[in-house]
Amino acid sequence: MGISLENIEPKDQIDPDLTCLLCDKISEKPKVCQSCPKVFCLPCFRIEVANNDNKCPNCKIHINYDNVSYLKSPPKEWFEKTNELTIKCEDCSEAILQYSNYEEHRINCQGRLSSIDEILAPVREAANEATRRFD
Repeated sequence: MGISLENIEPKDQIDPDLTCLLCDKISEKPKVCQSCPKVFCLPCFRIEVANNDNKCPNCKIHINYDNVSYLKSPPKEWFEKTNELTIKCEDCSEAILQYSNYEEHRINCQGRLSSIDEILAPVREAANEATRRFD
């Protein structure tokens, strides 16, 4: 669920400690279990904990799945290392950005929004047609 390593530059600076233990991508919405130092993507961690008897996939400590306080942000150094990398957006080939700007870019990315519009176009057309029938 993280950011594909194919979209990261420079490749020789990708530290394994920056990747999610579960998806082996740069952690997106990174979190660290309170009991171990390994970084996970928040969605990966939640899915794995729910499917693994509520245990951390790394240290196996029992996790209260409903309480997110068992997670914390990675150390400052993690963010410093990720900001040394650049990320090519999966949806618009033109955007090269730092990790710290990635999430905001994804929200506003015109390439991504165009893709969503293409997917929703038939749904909108069907809704409009149904509305016309009842008018």
